[in-house]
Amino acid sequence: MTYSLTWLPEVLEKAGLKVAETAGWRTRGRAEMGRVRGVMCHHTANPHSGNMPTLNLLINGRSDLPGPLCQLGLGRDGTYYVVAAGRANHAGRGAWEGVDTANSSFIGIEAEHSGDPGEDWPPVQKDAYVRGVAALLKHVGASGNMCCGHKEFALPQGRKPDPTFDMADFRRQVSLFLLGKSPPDLIAAKDSKERPTIRRGARGQAVRDLQLALQVDPDGVFGPRTEAALRVRQRQLGLVPDGIAGPATWPVLMGEVEAPQAHEEAPAAPPAHGRKLGAKGIELIKSFESCEERLADGRFKAYPDPGSRDGKPWTIGWGSTGADIGPDTVMTQQECDRRFDLDIVSYVNEVAAAIGDSPTTQNQFDALVSFHYNTGAIRQATLTRRHKAGDYAGARQAFAWWNKNDGQVMRGLVRRRKAEADLYAS
Repeated sequence: MTYSLTWLPEVLEKAGLKVAETAGWRTRGRAEMGRVRGVMCHHTANPHSGNMPTLNLLINGRSDLPGPLCQLGLGRDGTYYVVAAGRANHAGRGAWEGVDTANSSFIGIEAEHSGDPGEDWPPVQKDAYVRGVAALLKHVGASGNMCCGHKEFALPQGRKPDPTFDMADFRRQVSLFLLGKSPPDLIAAKDSKERPTIRRGARGQAVRDLQLALQVDPDGVFGPRTEAALRVRQRQLGLVPDGIAGPATWPVLMGEVEAPQAHEEAPAAPPAHGRKLGAKGIELIKSFESCEERLADGRFKAYPDPGSRDGKPWTIGWGSTGADIGPDTVMTQQECDRRFDLDIVSYVNEVAAAIGDSPTTQNQFDALVSFHYNTGAIRQATLTRRHKAGDYAGARQAFAWWNKNDGQVMRGLVRRRKAEADLYAS
């Protein structure tokens, strides 16, 4: 199911922040959120280097604590990584301003930091932390006082040390933002060759230059199509896929400097589980998520969810969704294929984490990945519990229960669940 915090990237982007979405975040969560009362600040307490090396951990969790572990990750370069739209396991027992239901009431932000008091917080990261928290609080109608540190919320006092900075001063800065008294943006407006920093909504020659470099129609309008193409290219080049053409992207995109060796945030299958999606699983998924809405020029346009009341989430290619995909999004076949290859890795990892070391055939695994790719429900589904218990007949039967969208039985879902159940049992 799609959870309620789907507004996260839009709110952060409107605040001028860099945002990168992880695959499957809209359907990721332990459960639905309750009323959002505030924002809780954390640090990851992990490596001293790298921009967001803990991203996979935040998505998948630990052996003693299942993911997601937050709704948002914050890299050292100030990029927000959208991890989950549902409830996350980011806080245990505690209280703040009379609220003691942490995970259902507070959005959790995990900022990349070692936890070492001697490690400085990069100014761009700290600035993004303040701006992001202020934007979230404004959206939910909360005051600056409803931002707390994990160390302030956790009971007994002293149980948690994060984050390392002074929360009282942090709240003061957040409150100034809420009052409209904000400092200038730290992101440079131009690069060394005077190319402007541009993002969705921009128009003009710089946008045309970008579109030509991306090999998309140079209409001079930075819309969803251009943003999606830029994110794909940034991932290929090892850059943060934030959909913004700025000082970090322009020189690499134009071939003036070498691309990074590897992109540490690109989803990668944890080597521990050793599982991968097989050919039958790919074939099954693509048979139901077939590229639709082909235009006369061979490209594909996004289409609305056929079973939802508002058409969301808009979908393109092989079932890809996200905040960068809307009614005007258009992709080439190559872009659709690349997007699927990137998206599917997180679903494979999440299914592997959900079933653990339970004996599983390749066909069973492929069926479970197809189910999760469509529903996002592998963690809470009865069929997962039955599979882990070795009740394979019961698991096969339980596929059929997931045949509704917005409360209505969908013929397409009935057919898909049967196909998945048949593959599972083969």
